[in-house]
Amino acid sequence: MDNLEGMITFTYYDDLEKAAEFFGEVMGFELVIDLDFAKVY
Repeated sequence: MDNLEGMITFTYYDDLEKAAEFFGEVMGFELVIDLDFAKVY
């Protein structure tokens, strides 16, 4: 796995906005793509 540059993990949340707040504000992840039904950090 020497060529690994990144990865995407999908998780399900009942409250996407609350999860987005956690990843964005608490964890400090940068939002890259917002598709309404899915967010990529």
